[in-house]
Amino acid sequence: MTKISFAKFEWFRLAIVWTLVALVSLLSPLGAEAQKDTRQLTREDSKNQEKRIALIIGNGSYTDSPLRNPPNDAADMAVTLKTLGFEVSLLTNSNQTAMKRAIRSFGEQLRGSDGIGLFYYAGHGVQVKGVNYLIPVGATVNTEEEVEYEGIDVGLVLAQMESAKNKLNIVILDACRNNPFARSFRSADKGLASIDAPSGTLLAYSTAPGSVASDGTGRNGLYTQELLKQMQTSGLSIEDVFKRVRVSVRGLTQDKQTPWESSSLTGDFYFAGIKTVSPSPSNKANVGSSKIVEPVNKPTPLASKNRPTQEASNDIELSSFKSTSNGKFGYKDNDGKIIIPAIYDYVDYFSEGLANVKQNGKMGFIDKTGDIVIPLQYDGAASFSEGLAVVRLSGKMGFIDKTGKIIIPLQYYLAYPFMNGKARVELKPRKHFFIDKNGNKIK
Repeated sequence: MTKISFAKFEWFRLAIVWTLVALVSLLSPLGAEAQKDTRQLTREDSKNQEKRIALIIGNGSYTDSPLRNPPNDAADMAVTLKTLGFEVSLLTNSNQTAMKRAIRSFGEQLRGSDGIGLFYYAGHGVQVKGVNYLIPVGATVNTEEEVEYEGIDVGLVLAQMESAKNKLNIVILDACRNNPFARSFRSADKGLASIDAPSGTLLAYSTAPGSVASDGTGRNGLYTQELLKQMQTSGLSIEDVFKRVRVSVRGLTQDKQTPWESSSLTGDFYFAGIKTVSPSPSNKANVGSSKIVEPVNKPTPLASKNRPTQEASNDIELSSFKSTSNGKFGYKDNDGKIIIPAIYDYVDYFSEGLANVKQNGKMGFIDKTGDIVIPLQYDGAASFSEGLAVVRLSGKMGFIDKTGKIIIPLQYYLAYPFMNGKARVELKPRKHFFIDKNGNKIK
């Protein structure tokens, strides 16, 4: 048996140590980079988990000029924001004391949160000498000079937000109805006055400054009705949400009401998640033609007579326009080229490759070539979200897929688009619950 001397053994041991040291030196930059990446991912995750705080107020029970919709608007907004991760405080038909207390409490919640603040108000609002006031229930106003003492200066809300020094703030005012005290006012100013948004704030009005908005004929005011739809659409930036609301409201009012925003935002914000990459056209499901009334053949496109010969691809961006010659709606591309002629009474934005359109009182869906893929046979329809769309027929609402097949029966009094795999529905007014994509009630 060969013996190994102590000196040779010591040299062998040192060689192993030096080798290990060299390997550690080579790998340590990678390890440091990995730790850096991990810390970066942690920071990015924390960004997506920012705190969201909302104060929602809806006033309608006024002695003079009562409003039917604001309490409904506020209640529905509260439910929607909760599903979007907001901590919500809700007040309806509140007096001045309750409103001021809630606004100050809202400011306290925002301080130190470094999160997102949202204030929503539906009800009467007036401007006096360029200052906007929200009108509490129970306010007694005989002259313009009394508004300052009976109302709530919008500046109080903005001051609370600004002093909180949180990341981002949103103020939504669906308060541009007719002035209930107009007869006792000397000035003839209508609606609300324009305000410059403080740093890091977006101010949204239901209509342009100096104009008045519709209270709506359904459960919600027109502006809030469209806003609730768009807020729940995944992947829309806050700017796109309000842009789509503006397009919808203008279309539904024949350009009589134009929602307005003033923004000083510098960062990005998404109500319902960050935009993801869309699947390539080759991976998209084929659009069929099964519907409530099964046709023998695919319906002839209404737009085919005048459509340009070069068809729009699924990837092209289209925006709606209104023809000055016939007052109808169609779609143009980013270069202003007409892709789908103006033949529709109403058009919505494209979502998941399809857009709902209205003609002769009925709604259906078209693709970006103008082909009708789901016949115009519904009384109402909303944009596709997570592969399903809300449709209404004979007063009942349900859900269809992109082939037109009814996935969840038309049985609901009210239904909202799917978000994160669930949708809010009502079988009876104000008795809501959530369902999954099979129509099963979520407990």
